[in-house]
Amino acid sequence: MIREGPVGCAGAGNASGWMQDAEFLLFLQHFKRQVKPTVDQKCLLLLDNHASHISIQAIDFCKENGIVLLSFPPHCIHKLQPLDRAVFGPFKKMINKATDNWMRNHPGRTMTIHYILGIVKEAFPLSVTDKNAIAGFSCTGISPFNRNIFTAVDYAPSSVTDRPLQVNREVSPNDMLISSDATSSIQVDPSTPVGDLPTSVDQNVHRTHSNDLSNKSNNNDQSPAVQNIPDLISATTDLLSAN
Repeated sequence: MIREGPVGCAGAGNASGWMQDAEFLLFLQHFKRQVKPTVDQKCLLLLDNHASHISIQAIDFCKENGIVLLSFPPHCIHKLQPLDRAVFGPFKKMINKATDNWMRNHPGRTMTIHYILGIVKEAFPLSVTDKNAIAGFSCTGISPFNRNIFTAVDYAPSSVTDRPLQVNREVSPNDMLISSDATSSIQVDPSTPVGDLPTSVDQNVHRTHSNDLSNKSNNNDQSPAVQNIPDLISATTDLLSAN
């Protein structure tokens, strides 16, 4: 597949059509052979957060061979990725031009994957140049360093989804809760005896027992009101039997 590719190129394929962990590890090995980093003379490799870039095997390989991985924040490669800013654009134009030349020189033939590397070989030296690479690092503010590469205009779209900061407030154990229905609002202390709770005589109030939201204790730590409920049920049953 790479028989007509650029000199020194390497190739790999995956059925998914995307780079996976194994292919990225092959790329790192190829990168090491070309750049020759060591533990004493490290090399910085900038990349996005694709899942294949952060596998355990890839990270271990980079640690052992002096390759420092630095990933871009999410949704920022359009501003920070040197290849996107200054290399891939010219490369695509040269690919299209080389493809047109191939089709004119091979009328009636179908272009297959085996011809792609020959087209890349023609387009690569015309677009992936030192000048474009240096321009990529400059316009992204990486080298020379420019912390103001993002302006207020870049942040403006995010204002549409801005939300106020939510602060969680601790509920005091002594806070009294509100027990209410559609017609009433009554404050009930969790320690109130059952006999003192609102009764069903008042048609506007439903008998409601409200526990403290912060009370997550078990049955042994229940309030006196809850502990008296069995006695209340027993008394009610006796009253019904007598009637």
